[in-house]
Amino acid sequence: MKKGLLGLLVAALTLVGCQNYDDQFDELNTKIADLAKSVSELDGIRTQITDLGDEIAKLKETSASADELTSVLKLVGEIDATMAEIKLATDYGQEEVDDLETEIDEIKGALDELLKQAAVIQQDIVITSVAQLEYVESLMALDIANDNSYVADETREYIVSGNITVDAEFVETAAIGTRLNNVLVRIASVITPADGTGVTLDSGSSATKGVALTMTSMAFVQGAVSLKGFNAIDVDKLAALTATLTLAQGGDLVFTALNQVGDVVLTAASTITSIDFSTVSTGGVITTAPGELKNALLAGSVNLGKLDLPADVDLAKATSIAAGGAPNGVTISAPLATSVDLIDTTPFAVSGNVSITAKGHVTLNAKSITGSLTIKTTTGNIALNSLTSAGITALTASGTIHAAITANASGTVASGSEVHLAALASNAGELTITAGAIDLGKLVTNTNTATINTAISVSLPALTSTASNIVAPAATTFSAEKLITSTGTIDVAKNAHITVANLTASPSLADFTNMLTLTLKEQGTNISFAQAGSMTTLNYTGKLLYDDEMDEQTNVVTITNSTLTTLNIGNGYIGTLHVSGTGLTALTTDGKIVNTRLAGNANLAEVTFGHDHLSGERAATVLVSNNGKITSLDLSTINKIKTVTISGNVSLTGLTMPGYSPAAESGADIKVTINGNALAASYVTAVAGSETTPYSGASLTDTTGLLCSISDFMLFYNAQKDVNDNARSGSVSLSINLAKVKDDAATPVTRTLSATLSLDDAAKGGADADASTDTDNETDGGAISTIAEMKAIIDSCS
Repeated sequence: MKKGLLGLLVAALTLVGCQNYDDQFDELNTKIADLAKSVSELDGIRTQITDLGDEIAKLKETSASADELTSVLKLVGEIDATMAEIKLATDYGQEEVDDLETEIDEIKGALDELLKQAAVIQQDIVITSVAQLEYVESLMALDIANDNSYVADETREYIVSGNITVDAEFVETAAIGTRLNNVLVRIASVITPADGTGVTLDSGSSATKGVALTMTSMAFVQGAVSLKGFNAIDVDKLAALTATLTLAQGGDLVFTALNQVGDVVLTAASTITSIDFSTVSTGGVITTAPGELKNALLAGSVNLGKLDLPADVDLAKATSIAAGGAPNGVTISAPLATSVDLIDTTPFAVSGNVSITAKGHVTLNAKSITGSLTIKTTTGNIALNSLTSAGITALTASGTIHAAITANASGTVASGSEVHLAALASNAGELTITAGAIDLGKLVTNTNTATINTAISVSLPALTSTASNIVAPAATTFSAEKLITSTGTIDVAKNAHITVANLTASPSLADFTNMLTLTLKEQGTNISFAQAGSMTTLNYTGKLLYDDEMDEQTNVVTITNSTLTTLNIGNGYIGTLHVSGTGLTALTTDGKIVNTRLAGNANLAEVTFGHDHLSGERAATVLVSNNGKITSLDLSTINKIKTVTISGNVSLTGLTMPGYSPAAESGADIKVTINGNALAASYVTAVAGSETTPYSGASLTDTTGLLCSISDFMLFYNAQKDVNDNARSGSVSLSINLAKVKDDAATPVTRTLSATLSLDDAAKGGADADASTDTDNETDGGAISTIAEMKAIIDSCS
């Protein structure tokens, strides 16, 4: 906006005075026409042009002042700046501007009339004596005999095309001072030559050698402005200047209207009481000496708007600092500042180092820093929400820290109540965080030591690999659910709850021997849990290793820990699950498991099988033995099972057999062994025949349906054929020995099935009463061990 606006002011000077208006407006008309071409597709810019036309229409009804003129020129300048950017990237055809031609023509004519109303002085103005004052009064047609007081909105204002130099040292009376200010207050805008000195105002060396200057109409200066002297200088409407603003005055430096400025130089730093450039949106660098901004006495708020800072800033008593960027780096010492805000219009890049020391909050919208970054605040937060990269970084705060860095290549140390590095994806430099809460939600890779102090909960949900160590000495909860640990070690607090995807080796967890809970989300590597002596809970979900051949699902889960009280098998894939001698009281399974072994778990009372076979792998097997507190067992979720062994579970009174739809293929060897549990049945003893009475066979029944389900299962596989209707090639075998079989004696006796059958001589002899012949014998004593024996003894199933 700076170049566009002041460029138009220069153009305005060539269009007024003793010149041909029509000829001089041709160039402006062409520019406005070009502007119209650029805005044909932009409704927002069309609205600005319409508003500009409305403003000019209002001013045509009055005698436009220079202040009003510059306001209109400001609107044109804003449109011009926007369009200049668009024209660099886009071409427009003639047909796109036809609908705006009428509006643009009206604006051209109205702007022509307004420019003619303005008065322009096309020469330097120098006032250092009464004679020079009188000359300028004559240029403005002022008669000292009349009341020439300035009246806002009525008195004509002037645009000066040249330099202005005023030294009020010559003013020794109030009357001369009044006349001088009546001249200065009429100047609204100044266009200085390219190599000019700009506007230089000196209010004098004392109250009697000079006067307070009032230049309250001056809004725009193309060039530099310099203010100095003992007495005050009022330029409260100064809105824009293109070059350096030099202030050699002390006191309150308050510029409430200033929007645009070049560099700002403060040469009377020791006498400044306050600084306010809060309205500056476009500016250069503010300094008290080359490369520095220093004032040991300045107290209170220092608001510099969007002015950039020099390399060295020392404001020891400032209570707050607000500024724009620091593109070349900066060191700020502001130990009393409750806030330091370096917020430019858009995030800025820093070529150099940044170091900030403050009492309170520090906010910086730098997007990158090539050098080091050091920020220390004793009672505040640190906000670096635009910063994606920096060199060696050290951040210390009592409150929260937010930084948007995406990669830590040089090393980062951050200490605060909370540390949020929510965009950090990789740690290749050493990372040390000290905080009660952390956010490392996007950290994917770790190739250098990452130390996380204080935090009791550490969550790294995106971490997939760590080639170096992660140390979190206070963390009792550590979660990295996608992490497949490799060469790095995870070191957390004792008695922690740890979650990872896969452990490549138990030494990857420094606290493997003293952790309480371990959760494995996708475990494929075989590890020994024997050394996890304090582990009470294991949540295990296996990784799919099977591809296209049997015996590929090789992950084995062997749990022998006596301290383990909870084992949850998740919806994953396991080759062999072997649980033996643990302190488990309950077990739940899910997913796909090839082989399941539960043996010798004295406290295991509740088993909930929810898993199934793994298609393509070996048919499933289940062994549940010597688990003294299990009362019931349901195998119905497991299809395509080939081996069932249920033995020695002295409290087991209920058993549900696995299904056979779908069934294991005909090549699988089917074997069912049930022995030594608390399963009950009723037995009808066989009665031998005589020459006058027929043989009465034995019969074994139960109230739960178990015996019939065993019979159905075995008979199905015994008769199974393959897809080509060939008889099955695998074997079918069984051994059934129930522990509590009550016979039908006058005084019933409860024995094992094996003992009951061994005592039934009639059943062993069969209809011919000859145990040596097999054709009609129902049993040979002992457990039921053949299909024929099963069919003969368990004969009540329909």
